[in-house]
Amino acid sequence: MGRYKLLVMTNPTAGNDDAYNAWYSAQHLGDVLKIGDFVHATRFKAVGSAGETAKWRYCAIYEMETDDVDAAIERLGKAAGGPDMPMSDAIDLGDLYMVAYEEIPPV
Repeated sequence: MGRYKLLVMTNPTAGNDDAYNAWYSAQHLGDVLKIGDFVHATRFKAVGSAGETAKWRYCAIYEMETDDVDAAIERLGKAAGGPDMPMSDAIDLGDLYMVAYEEIPPV
């Protein structure tokens, strides 16, 4: 079984930082972890001088353990916005970046 990190870079819609952070931390992370293959999630916020100019101010890193990373991400996409994973108007879905990385075992 492969080990992967899915990085999801997002921003809140204008003026909705509090609602975005409340929804993301209290609901969305748990919804993602209910999908098979997603085993851990951590959120980060850009800080310092680089954070002030960062294209995406927030990053969620999801750990996946799967034999099929594309299928896991497809299940995530199909669930998003449905009854098991409601989305919030506070997230700017038009400005989202997502990429999966495969863990490289130590030498």
